[in-house]
Amino acid sequence: MMPPGKNQVSPSLADMIKLGLWRMPFAVGWNSYRAFRSIVASIRIIHDDVVANDKDLKDGYYYTLEVLGIRKDLQRKGIGSEMILHFLNRADEVNIPIYTYTPNQENLSFFTRLGFKVIDERDLAYGLAKIKVFSLKRLTPVNCSDGESD
Repeated sequence: MMPPGKNQVSPSLADMIKLGLWRMPFAVGWNSYRAFRSIVASIRIIHDDVVANDKDLKDGYYYTLEVLGIRKDLQRKGIGSEMILHFLNRADEVNIPIYTYTPNQENLSFFTRLGFKVIDERDLAYGLAKIKVFSLKRLTPVNCSDGESD
């Protein structure tokens, strides 16, 4: 989870080195790596547009949940929820909203159970493929726009 003011959907070169992502082109091939980077750049454009037009996020003071991946055979066992529960509680304590996105519609039920709401969905075209990207936010009980607890 990225803290407020460090909201980046596209990792920097330093982040890629630190996280070991520099190995990715060698593992998947340069063409797949270029495709991945292109999709990430397009998601960044969507992120910037969504955030700029959302009254709760446009000031730039929000957490960003970048990536949460659970091995397929371990999914639906509460591991993902347990992993981010600390961050959700922290955001609630300091009254800071959380932004995330997912290109997987199956993930929406997971995020909505945790209090996230879909605030945007867009089709991202890449070559012949279309990917739907869902942007979500989670407001804390104190900063809910509609006066209800998310």
